[in-house]
Amino acid sequence: MCSINVVYRGAIPLLIIFVILISKDGFSYEKIVSLVPSVTKQIILLGKGDNIVGKTTFCPPYKGVNDKAKIVGSAVEANIEKIYHLKPDLVILGSLNNSRDIENLKSLKLNVKIFPYPKSLEDIFQQTLEIGKLVNSYEKALTLVKNSREKLSMIQFNAKKHTPKKVFIQIGVKPLFTAPKGTYIDDALTKINLINIAGDTSNGMFNKEIVISRNPDIILIMDMGGIGKNEISNWKKFTSINAVKNNKIFIIDANKLGSYALPEFIDYIEEIAEIVHR
Repeated sequence: MCSINVVYRGAIPLLIIFVILISKDGFSYEKIVSLVPSVTKQIILLGKGDNIVGKTTFCPPYKGVNDKAKIVGSAVEANIEKIYHLKPDLVILGSLNNSRDIENLKSLKLNVKIFPYPKSLEDIFQQTLEIGKLVNSYEKALTLVKNSREKLSMIQFNAKKHTPKKVFIQIGVKPLFTAPKGTYIDDALTKINLINIAGDTSNGMFNKEIVISRNPDIILIMDMGGIGKNEISNWKKFTSINAVKNNKIFIIDANKLGSYALPEFIDYIEEIAEIVHR
């Protein structure tokens, strides 16, 4: 009986360690390389920025006490050697990442998780919960999603008080690019009572002739690399467009709209709703 007690008591510390490492939803990854800026931001907002050991040049800065993240590539190309030497528990990639990089990482027996580009706000909510599980912060993620859903409902309710307006959102210059149907941006515009003039297309490639013919009431320009003011000047040449006539051309923050992390993303959707329905 004595020997059994000794074995049993010795097992207790191991059990405690096991419980700490394993959340109710799965393993908590302590060394993460994130090649998806929005995921990097979400991990930071979940209070787990210290878990990030590698990131891209486009990922947001982390001002934590233990910022040890190394730059291991861009949002589309990874430095496989640098990633491998970091010995991560998990490498997170997205739809924009090079398929060759993904296969190379898998061939090195690294644990790879791919987050597809979200097609809706619901996809963003689900991804947030999934990220929460990966970093052992599921309860916080659950709270973020719950609060974001409630705020989104309030934003929709207020937006419906206004007359729907046609909108064109520009997210690229050469070529002219927009958000077609099946994207989270299109879904967000619909949620705030806007009619996306590209909402009936499946291709983001657009041209100014189509914009002119569809005559948007509002033009939103995602400012990347300081192009916003120049693009406003270019659009003002087309005086037949309602958005130009009524001075309804707005610059929007590419980082806030393009890097969809909660709760900041929903807060920014509210800002856009207030601007367009003013």
